[in-house]
Amino acid sequence: VQVSEKRREEIASLRRLIDFGGGSDKDTPQWYFRLAELLWEESQYFFFEANRRDDRLIALGTKGDPREIDRLMAEKKALDREQLRHKDQAVALYKAIVARYPKYPRLDEVLYFLAENLTKRDRNDPDALKAYRALIQRFPQSRYVPDAWMAFGEYYFEKANEKDRVGNLRRALEAYRQAAGYQESSVYGYAIYKQAWVHYNLTE
Repeated sequence: VQVSEKRREEIASLRRLIDFGGGSDKDTPQWYFRLAELLWEESQYFFFEANRRDDRLIALGTKGDPREIDRLMAEKKALDREQLRHKDQAVALYKAIVARYPKYPRLDEVLYFLAENLTKRDRNDPDALKAYRALIQRFPQSRYVPDAWMAFGEYYFEKANEKDRVGNLRRALEAYRQAAGYQESSVYGYAIYKQAWVHYNLTE
């Protein structure tokens, strides 16, 4: 709670800076980026608080005081709404940086976090794949490229359970191979493992 209070103070300060409108093309995207990070962190605070209400509801069970159950359920819904609101604001800021500041030095990082956060909000969001693809195409030397390839692999691997099983598995395999091309990356080992898992699913 104390960390969240400090974070909210920083969020308020950044909002004032942005609303004042005195930032340069160098400062403003940096403010957007930091504010987006803080908003996403704050969304996680609301996520954990909502889960705590779930824990208390489970502990109460069906024999708990109905008034207490109703109160906890109402609190959980309000916390879930706050979590989603903060996520939406963070995503909007990442998108604003991409649209307004194409020369921002950390744009590869912005694209990665935009894609990652869109995926966390909705695993099937097509804009997430667009952001990952833009990252790979525009910043081939970025340290986030192997993670982007892993995201494509995971997307197609999951899609294989819905339709075009063999085709999606082969697309996943190619993405995992691309990710494994970066041996210094933290995803290298997992990319190798997932290739084996795809071969297993293809009975190879």
